[in-house]
Amino acid sequence: MATQVKVTQNLSGVYKKLSKANMKKCRHALANQVMSDSNQFVPALNYDLRNSAVVATDGSSIFYNAPYAKRQYKYKAKRYTTAGTGDHWDEKAESKYKKTWGQVIVRAGGFKS
Repeated sequence: MATQVKVTQNLSGVYKKLSKANMKKCRHALANQVMSDSNQFVPALNYDLRNSAVVATDGSSIFYNAPYAKRQYKYKAKRYTTAGTGDHWDEKAESKYKKTWGQVIVRAGGFKS
């Protein structure tokens, strides 16, 4: 004789954590952390480039608004006045901090307590 078992689950908490608003919150938290971690690798003659960094409102991008930001990012200079800085600073930060960036998303999204 067969027995039927009915299983019900309340998934409202899951939907809340996977909502567009929560995903935006996670992206924004991650972008802020990437910006913060990358900052030490950004060339810093007079700190204008570092201070020009802003995160997009949706957390999708980090913008450096100094007029020379693109040149500093794309091309390696002959000499940097601040040791440890240089071009492609996000890649340097990624190689050092990537493992912790996942934790930022988990905390921001409330995926683990």
